[in-house]
Amino acid sequence: MRWLSSTRNKVLLLCAGFNFLFGFYIFSLGFALFYSFTNFSGLGKAKFVGLINYLNLFKDNLFFYFSQKYFYHSDYFFYSLLPLAFIWAYILDMGFRGHSFLKAMTFTPYVIAPIVVGTIWWFILDPEIGLVCAILKAIGHPGGIRHGSVAKY
Repeated sequence: MRWLSSTRNKVLLLCAGFNFLFGFYIFSLGFALFYSFTNFSGLGKAKFVGLINYLNLFKDNLFFYFSQKYFYHSDYFFYSLLPLAFIWAYILDMGFRGHSFLKAMTFTPYVIAPIVVGTIWWFILDPEIGLVCAILKAIGHPGGIRHGSVAKY
């Protein structure tokens, strides 16, 4: 880690981060802003229309309805859920009896979800009883998946 102590290397690492930020965030934001001033369907050429899109947006009642809902829910998140999450993290960091059990119960859903998804895909792609095998047999493929199309595992 001695190489990190020089100022030149720190600046190089920061430049890499700023390039990533510029390439994926600022560049995309600039294109979105440019296209907001045009009439562009995604195909063909973009026709510049100026502020007409924004004037139409502020005349639309649905915009105000959904933006009000958005701000209400984002306020709910930042003012209630985020502080509760920090309090819960602080409680889990305290060394009391049973804190390991609480940590396990807190993080179990994050571990279980990929396992469940993997098991579902396993049942879908299983060469003996899987859904894909049954569909292939139903449309006339003689052995489902296993018959020469996919190697046996």
